[in-house]
Amino acid sequence: MYVSRDEKDYLNNMTSKYLIKAFSTQEKNSDLIVYHYTSEDALNKMLQNKTLWFTNAYYLNDCTELNYFVNLVKELSDQLIYELPNDGISGLCKQTITLLLREIYRCLKNVFVFSTSLNNDSFTLWNAYGEYNLGLKPDLFPNHLRPDNYYKVKMKFKGKNKYNPVEMRDCFVFQDTVTYDPEKQKEEIREFITDLIGIYVECREDLSHYIDNGQVKIAVIDKINSIVKSMAQVLAIRAIFNKDAFFKEEQEYRIAIAFIETGNNPCKFDIVGTEEIINYRQKKKMQIPYLELCFERDAIAISNFPIKSITIDSRLGVDKVKMLHDLLDSLRHTALGIDKIEIILSKVPLRY
Repeated sequence: MYVSRDEKDYLNNMTSKYLIKAFSTQEKNSDLIVYHYTSEDALNKMLQNKTLWFTNAYYLNDCTELNYFVNLVKELSDQLIYELPNDGISGLCKQTITLLLREIYRCLKNVFVFSTSLNNDSFTLWNAYGEYNLGLKPDLFPNHLRPDNYYKVKMKFKGKNKYNPVEMRDCFVFQDTVTYDPEKQKEEIREFITDLIGIYVECREDLSHYIDNGQVKIAVIDKINSIVKSMAQVLAIRAIFNKDAFFKEEQEYRIAIAFIETGNNPCKFDIVGTEEIINYRQKKKMQIPYLELCFERDAIAISNFPIKSITIDSRLGVDKVKMLHDLLDSLRHTALGIDKIEIILSKVPLRY
């Protein structure tokens, strides 16, 4: 399909609009520390490899959370479409929402998440996720969205090729606190869906004749479908930052890496394959895909390893503190600020 300059500008503006709407630039708290609860095995490997592990969105601890957000999108879409006149436009809107939901799930395949909490010493999180937590400063991960544009960043990931174990990739980085308030979630989704339905309403005259004749004006529908794919990409990322209110005690703060290829054609908004850099770990008889983000020198625009502290579950005792000190001592020669990591014993009272 030929895309005119005006249409390209329109699609570019729409894509930027959705990204900015979803991740408006906020004033950062440079003192903010967030905490990643993990197991001893994962901790040791991350320290030794100087990496952080980002888990594929489909394999997060709560397997229902993505469905939770997508179901909200469907529920609100159904409500808004129901309010439309029954003149053929509503039928096209339903088809478009079906495409939107399918695209959201497709886009999630190449989104990877590093989950943390604002709570540095939670008995609930110790029980759920592991006996160590890593304190880090999330402002070391730049927020790549600005009021007027967005752009990629190059990062290094530990890959499968033993002769070239680290690979440089273009990706987007997003970070935000998780929203648990269902009313705020619905308000955000409603804005997106209202925009989408509004496009059909604006094109009503262009489409009405073709609907009456059982046909659809291809150029208009192609334009709408391109916008749907852009919107799906943003909603897929937003799905990571919205959870059921049942989990609000976790006080999550998440960092997401998304592999997106917009290309020169704004109608092309596809996912880039990541097979060469995906690793797998065993958990509950499942193979969990994840990425290892490398913090080697010149790997990314971060001078030091982002971990500032390691807190140990009080039930493990002081022996584990000594073992961790010994491990860090063995890694001090690698620099990256590993020698400055503080080791803390949890203050949660022991329960037997």
